[in-house]
Amino acid sequence: MRKGFFVFGLVVVAVISSSVAQGQTITWRFPSLEPGPGYWAPDVIMDFSKAVKERTKGRLVVNLYYGAELGINPRDYLSALKKGAIQAAHASTAYYAKEIEGCAISAMPMVAVGSYDETIKLHQGLKPFINDQLEKKYNVRILWMIPWEFVQPLTKRKIESFSNLGGMKLRVSGVLTGELIKASNGVPVSMPLSEVYTSLSKGVIDGAICSIPGLQNASLHEVVKYVYNFYYHSAASIYLVSIDAFNALPKEIQQIVVEEANRVEAKGTAEASKGMQEGIAFAKSKPNLEVIDPQMKEVEGVRKIVKPLWDSWYKSASPAGQAEFVKALERTGIAYKP
Repeated sequence: MRKGFFVFGLVVVAVISSSVAQGQTITWRFPSLEPGPGYWAPDVIMDFSKAVKERTKGRLVVNLYYGAELGINPRDYLSALKKGAIQAAHASTAYYAKEIEGCAISAMPMVAVGSYDETIKLHQGLKPFINDQLEKKYNVRILWMIPWEFVQPLTKRKIESFSNLGGMKLRVSGVLTGELIKASNGVPVSMPLSEVYTSLSKGVIDGAICSIPGLQNASLHEVVKYVYNFYYHSAASIYLVSIDAFNALPKEIQQIVVEEANRVEAKGTAEASKGMQEGIAFAKSKPNLEVIDPQMKEVEGVRKIVKPLWDSWYKSASPAGQAEFVKALERTGIAYKP
């Protein structure tokens, strides 16, 4: 069975390579975790798609799919890429923190939460380490990467203490932030952004830990009452590509793909850097929302809670992962000692 499948896979790659070489069209399926357009994270894919199609004269067509349109959970994108079900995908490093150590460092809670410049520094140098692990485990690489705006609580119920959440059920996008919520006496609920609105409106969850543009882009302003400028982590928006799919392209098209990926990465980073300010302005414009700034003692209290989680992760990490963690923290001015 496996040998036959392997031979079939080689035939498929050979046919694709031959077709592209002859000037025929090759199509990439590129799903995004976002439920729809109107936000930089999926919109840069559309920008990329249009530019690539134009520059390759239609030889490479990149089709963007939103949310669950393909029936693939964003947490399963890595497996889908490895199997060839999709050729590229847009996800979050927070989704893969359990299996990819570089993604865990990217999404580590209470790291680089002072400014967007801090999270850019955190992610500088991480891409090669993440790529090395992705390639070994899934035959996948990062096409481009943009740090998210910080994730913060958007809730229906008021949070009385971040150190003691009183059993509040909060949507989280990553395992590590989920552990922090649990350690803070909360109940982490893992779900994609596309399910958050309905879950909030039906009372399945009390709030969501997500980036503030979700108030507008996912219409969460309609189902929450409180917006907290308390930042748990940033993580990164990662745009992945199957190495087989990329290698099947002629060299001149590969070059175009890389150039356009670099261009939209720079564009998306610039847009994300102002996303938090625009999100806060939007929240303040809604009379039904209360925007709350936490006191420093609350931030310090959660930092004490998170330190054992850092230590636990560090002890379980590989030597390479440990070294990358220390270097990443150093880039943000933190001298970490387990």
